[in-house]
Amino acid sequence: MDVGEIEKAVSQHDKEGLVEKVEAALEEGIEPEKIISDGLSPGMEDVGDRYDEGECLLPDVMLSAEAVEDCMVLLRDEMEGSDGSRKVVLGTVEGDIHEIGRKIIGAVLLGGGFDVIDIGCGVPAVEFREKVIEFDADVVGASALMNTTVPEQKKVEDELSDLDVYTIYGGSPVDGEWVSEIGGDAYVSNHNHVEEEVRGFFD
Repeated sequence: MDVGEIEKAVSQHDKEGLVEKVEAALEEGIEPEKIISDGLSPGMEDVGDRYDEGECLLPDVMLSAEAVEDCMVLLRDEMEGSDGSRKVVLGTVEGDIHEIGRKIIGAVLLGGGFDVIDIGCGVPAVEFREKVIEFDADVVGASALMNTTVPEQKKVEDELSDLDVYTIYGGSPVDGEWVSEIGGDAYVSNHNHVEEEVRGFFD
């Protein structure tokens, strides 16, 4: 089994074929971590890139993400103490209904082997806190796509300040200076480096 076939199946949104290929790879003794790093992760990165370039639509991204999620159920059964156990809570802040960027970032992180809990859009700061506690999350990502909702990110950071959790922030009006000002751990401008950024918290 060439792990590149797994990457191709993700890129082509081939849900049934992807699960079959992952099952075959496991049967051949290929390590789950290799399946993630050389197959699922680059496949989702490619999907994200093609979405950015207008070559596929959001439903295509979500189809690939669903396929990857099905595969992660299989892979987690085989993994011990890997990044597959790291939980990331993602949400769009209160007053903001934008979600495309968040969904793509979630799909890329899922492809990287993380547990992704998407709590939707218009999420109050206190709810981010509640979800971190409920899911024992390791990372929180809060996006804001409007100038009027950017201050909500500081409310999120304040709510999480006494919890042992990393925070990442993004959105078109957001920049690294703002994230540093509110005390966040990382600024994410798009999906291209989010997996690397999140994985870096645990290296």
